[in-house]
Amino acid sequence: MGRCSLQIFFTVQRFFGKKFCQQKLLLEASFYLLAARCMVRILPFRRISALLDRQLKTNVVPREIGIKIAEEIRWAIDRTSRHLPLRLVCFPRGIAAYLMLRRRRVDSQLYYGISNRKESIYAGHVWVKYGNLGIVGCEQLEQYEVLMTFPKKRFCKPDSGTPKHPEKEDTQWK
Repeated sequence: MGRCSLQIFFTVQRFFGKKFCQQKLLLEASFYLLAARCMVRILPFRRISALLDRQLKTNVVPREIGIKIAEEIRWAIDRTSRHLPLRLVCFPRGIAAYLMLRRRRVDSQLYYGISNRKESIYAGHVWVKYGNLGIVGCEQLEQYEVLMTFPKKRFCKPDSGTPKHPEKEDTQWK
């Protein structure tokens, strides 16, 4: 058996060694990651934005349950994105996590930002949070300025209208 065949064998073996509920979650994460990657490649940003901007119409889950669900989804997205044979950057990972959380009525936020460092002028980044709990892409957030959140809440300084990061100082939602 070749090295690649052994890796696939052990990955499949580990998958079937998981509990059924974990297997379902990993398969769902795979579906959402693949769908999100296709969306990013095919759809214009305004279409993706319209999909992400939908408000939850039903009651959201209580905070304690939401935290447990968010941690499970973080685990599934992280695990699945490491094993899929695609390069999954922050945008499809964020979309997948956000949609999986919204499907479970967890009132999460997807943030879309741009680097505030001079050496990386146009570096964009996406991250998802549930309250203060980081789900996807929450490493080194101090390097990014928030441009947009989903569902839409824009961060603006009172007079200038320029975006600012919500965690750097107290902001008013507009």
